[in-house]
Order: sequence, then C-alpha cells, then structure tokens
Amino acid sequence: PDLVLGYQGEPYFLLSRVVDGLPQLEKFALLVECTHLGCLVSDEPLGGFACPCHGSKYSREGSVTRGPAPRSLKLARVEVGADGNLQMGEWLDVDFRSRDNREGEAALLL
Repeated sequence: PDLVLGYQGEPYFLLSRVVDGLPQLEKFALLVECTHLGCLVSDEPLGGFACPCHGSKYSREGSVTRGPAPRSLKLARVEVGADGNLQMGEWLDVDFRSRDNREGEAALLL
C-alpha cells in the first residue's frame, strides 16, 4: 500500500489489486490510525496491517483480526477525477466489512 496525506489531511493507505494483469486502485482507502488508542498502524510483510504498540492486527480491508482494537480501520472514498487526479472523501456507503452486510461485499466487487 501507498501512504498518502489524504482526506482531511489525515494519513491513509491507498490500496490496489491486480485485475487482468493490471494494477487497479481500490475504491476505498484506510486511515492509518489504530482504533484502540490511536497509534499509527504499519503494513505487514505477509499482508494486512498491525499496531506496533499494542498488537492489534487488521486484514487487508482493515477489519480487526486480533484485538485489542474494537473496530475496523476507518474508510475513505477514493476516486480518480476526470482530470486524472486522485480525489478522497468521506465514506458514505455502508461498511462492506460488516459481518451482517453481505450485500455491501458484493457491491464492492462489482
């Protein structure tokens, strides 16, 4: 992931995936702030993210895989504007990582 100064001047990880052999920017970015006590998370060599201070672990999508973090990493919307510049904004959709929201997961994959 790429670390950028993103939405509201906060640090975010931009994520990409390979589609048909080409890198494609994800439609979301992750705030680099642990939801436990606000430490800055780092990317893990084998995938996902970790808080170096208290041991919380997050999946590639920012879901908690090991506590003490109580919530997933905060999302931001990512778009490429008509001028080719990256635009980030508030995430207004349902959190697709919710276990109760299978519809949101499907929408992200479209």
